[in-house]
Amino acid sequence: MNGADVTGLNFIGSITSPGTGESGSAAFCADQFREGYQVTRTLRTVNAATPDQFYDITTIDTTGGTVTFNGRTAIQVFGLSQLFTVNNEYINYISIGVGSSILYHGASASNSQITFDPPRILNFDLLPGQTFTQTYTGYVNGIPGSSTTMVTRYIGRESMVVPAGTFSTCHFEYVHSSQNGSFYTQNVWLAIGNGLCVKETDNIVDPTGYVTIQTVSLVSANINGIDITGN
Repeated sequence: MNGADVTGLNFIGSITSPGTGESGSAAFCADQFREGYQVTRTLRTVNAATPDQFYDITTIDTTGGTVTFNGRTAIQVFGLSQLFTVNNEYINYISIGVGSSILYHGASASNSQITFDPPRILNFDLLPGQTFTQTYTGYVNGIPGSSTTMVTRYIGRESMVVPAGTFSTCHFEYVHSSQNGSFYTQNVWLAIGNGLCVKETDNIVDPTGYVTIQTVSLVSANINGIDITGN
């Protein structure tokens, strides 16, 4: 289908067809929208410019209740990130879209707020080889940035080995291209069942042409007090 209203909120995106194989919806976790749901992760980041060095960051995300954010009803996810002795607090605003999809409305931290209009759509209802395309604009404290087109491609199911173990995952690729010339390719491997991001690779080109390449891997995870380990 093309130009289909995939969210039920009149946000237009298009899905290529056909596709074959098992859907990426296996990595969609509806439990994360339940109030009190908590995920603790330790993530290891390695920059390609300094491959022998890394840093670990711990994040704690707890699902809260619903609020009105940017004129729409959204679920608050309260976050805390810990890097060395520095703690940062933030709130993400999400909601459930049509089928197996997540609407990302924006985030707030200290004195800053980011909003997306329309909300960014993370669409899991794709078969291997299918893509989903959406265009949105990001705002920082109400000031609009460049319009961005995001193309989501579902690669398929893959086994991924990280410090936390070996996981069965769904592999998605996100390509963001903005009118200001920036270009961002992100590959993520999400664990089947609980949707944990097991591994992420980022290739970022800023408007000046400067390139940043990094890899983020799961070191440990805990969901609602239960340790999550791979095979």
